[in-house]
Amino acid sequence: MTSVIDPEDLLESTQVQELNGLITTTITAPYSQELERAFYVGSRDIDDNSIFWMYKVDKRSKENNNIVLNGTYVLFDELKAYDIIRDKRPANVSALSGITTILEGSRWQLGSNTSTHLGTANWYYISRLEAFWEYLENWNVEFKPRMTFSQGKITGRYIDIMDKRSADYGKWYEYGDKLLDIKAEQASDSLYTAFVGRGKGEESGNGYGRRLGFNSVTWTIANGKPVDKPLNQDFVEIPSATAQYGYSDGKPRTTVVIFEDIEDPVQLLEQTYEYALEECRPKLQLRADVLETQLSELGETCTIIRDDIGIRYKTRVFKLTRNFLNKNQKTVEFGDEIVQSTAKRNSNTAKVIKKQEDRVIYWLDGLRQELVDSYFNEDGYNYDLTADNEYDLPAGYYSFDRPIDASPTKVIYMGAGKLMIANSKNPDGQWNWTTAINGDGANLSAVNTGLLQAGRIQSAVDGSFWDLDSGLLDLKSGTFTGTNFKLNLGLGEATFKNPTNGNTLLIKQDKFYFDTPTASHYLIPDNEGLAVVPGSGNTGNDRNAGIRLQSTNFNFYDLGFGSDGGFLHRIGSYPDTMALINKDGGSFTFSHTALLDEANVNTRRWDMKIGLYGRFKYGKSALDFNGYDSLTAPKVRVVNPLNGKLAILDTGYLNLGNDTGNVELSSDGTNFNIRHGVNRNWAFKEGLTGAMTYGITTLALNGHENASARLSVLGTGGTSYGYVSASNFDVQSERKYKDDITDFNGALGIISKMNIHQYVKNGVSEIGIITDEAPYQLLSDNNTKISLYDYASLGLRGVQELEQLSWNHEYRIAELEEKIKSLEASK
Repeated sequence: MTSVIDPEDLLESTQVQELNGLITTTITAPYSQELERAFYVGSRDIDDNSIFWMYKVDKRSKENNNIVLNGTYVLFDELKAYDIIRDKRPANVSALSGITTILEGSRWQLGSNTSTHLGTANWYYISRLEAFWEYLENWNVEFKPRMTFSQGKITGRYIDIMDKRSADYGKWYEYGDKLLDIKAEQASDSLYTAFVGRGKGEESGNGYGRRLGFNSVTWTIANGKPVDKPLNQDFVEIPSATAQYGYSDGKPRTTVVIFEDIEDPVQLLEQTYEYALEECRPKLQLRADVLETQLSELGETCTIIRDDIGIRYKTRVFKLTRNFLNKNQKTVEFGDEIVQSTAKRNSNTAKVIKKQEDRVIYWLDGLRQELVDSYFNEDGYNYDLTADNEYDLPAGYYSFDRPIDASPTKVIYMGAGKLMIANSKNPDGQWNWTTAINGDGANLSAVNTGLLQAGRIQSAVDGSFWDLDSGLLDLKSGTFTGTNFKLNLGLGEATFKNPTNGNTLLIKQDKFYFDTPTASHYLIPDNEGLAVVPGSGNTGNDRNAGIRLQSTNFNFYDLGFGSDGGFLHRIGSYPDTMALINKDGGSFTFSHTALLDEANVNTRRWDMKIGLYGRFKYGKSALDFNGYDSLTAPKVRVVNPLNGKLAILDTGYLNLGNDTGNVELSSDGTNFNIRHGVNRNWAFKEGLTGAMTYGITTLALNGHENASARLSVLGTGGTSYGYVSASNFDVQSERKYKDDITDFNGALGIISKMNIHQYVKNGVSEIGIITDEAPYQLLSDNNTKISLYDYASLGLRGVQELEQLSWNHEYRIAELEEKIKSLEASK
């Protein structure tokens, strides 16, 4: 220990423990060089002073004037790199024996052990930490580490092993309680209610083959089993879950679950059922803050009540966060661990990879043993034959599987600079040499090997080769064939078949052929891109589609070309079609009907024609464009079946009309007018003051950037002002919009000098003041208008001053009354 920091100098000191997982800390304090140089940090436990926690600092960061240290409990650092386990293979041994094997030679030792579980593992050149994680899983135990500390030194490092940490103290939590924080919740559509259990693969010649099932096991509720599982049924179902989360027709949601190490079908069914109970309900991860007066431990069992789905189930606290600066603050997480830390996800991934590696190694070991057994469990009969031997064989060394006179079936020959092997004879009785090795190379009819190291594999017939160094595969001829595909290397063709509907794709030379049982079409590249040749299926009106797009509701959109031009055609559950047809060089047609007869005016089609006067036509209605560049009066006109029209002329005049009257829109560059009849006219004027006029009434807006914003209502052509009616007027009066704010006094003096008149304005009798007689404090807009806001504020201030004057009078009267009483009393 190099230094001690007073807890009062710390801003944060928290510890996070995960059940059978990591233990970490976060410490925040004002910046100091001591903390920045710290490699280890530690403190005594806030609940048990005999326990000491020490962490290796993994990360340090500076935030403002503070430093933050993140550390991991030293147990995991020391097990990670304090030597390794080279080759230990405990088989069906106790939990005591398993942990002793891991800790042997380390600085940690077993503390207490209450587990009776047995387990098996294969630890070959791995770290103690990897073995420790596997030990916890294989022996199904839990651990609790502790360190002792005395006189500034670590005096003991212990790991306690037990089947299950903590106990059930009867604590329960109800879903929806406001004191609970739902950290994660699983949707019900991802649940399963029936589970096909698969165990360890059955042993075969080269390792494992078909997996174990529980088809042969029968369960009945009548015999005390939790659910019915008939004979030969390969799954176990939770009926109540199917009723709630299954399919609408009563079928369960089914999945497969694999237990690699189970070899007994009865045990497999029991384990699958236990798994099903956990996986058939929605997962819920909860977090709660607890008081120190409440018992809360890592691994503690509690009950979750889900009245919303009618179930109750036991769960455990899998994460505990403690505040070492305030022992009364703790946070527990329990339920289903849906959200996992990165470290735990990586650990789970490593376990899956390790299991897969173990299965591969086991299979290879079995294969090697089988080869060894086949090679060495037979006797060999060896002969060193000379020239002119009685068996009429070439001179050399022979090894047979039987005596040479007992019709041997296998032989190895070595002589004359070659090695030859045969496992059978030809019909004429001569050996069928399938393997020959000499100084030029090896000729083998078959190669069985775990690892083949070669630079190049080449055909002796056509020169095809596979260069393993460069990765080049050069096949001169031949055919690759599968169930639904064929690759002809000689012709350069590839065929793929859809096994469901029989459709095929043929890639041949420079074309892609698409064949169905009733039609054929293909795609070819050319200088302009890809050309689609229509199939033989007719889509109507003598047109064959080149491209067909299918939507999710099984409607089709065909794109192709017919004798009269290109088209886009829609077919499906609705009778109408859509088509784009280039009828000729001067028109373009868009149709939404099966009828394409131009003489039929009721057809739903758009015609676009080209000429001096372009036209866009739909039935009897037309939109005409005069687009000839030499004409001085370009116009657009819309003609409808009621003889109405919409015309836009070069003068900016827009006319909408029919037999009963016109609506005109016009503009002279400054004003914009809308007129219907003689007097019904809207005029929009533009300038420093914009205006909208209807009849004799004008609405004017001052929009100049250097003037005050203003809205005016004018009558009689702008010579008088009109009325404005509203349910309320709100005045913007925030302090931030005002400058030079001072208290206003003397309102009564101003009010007393004001002349209040009664008069008639625009034929209406009013009471008010005249602008040229009004006090300047109430005038606005070049002293031509009265400000109602100032008007009201002046009156309000006058009332305040009057109230103050009245109070002064009352106070003076009270004084005088007291003096009168005093005088009368002295008489």
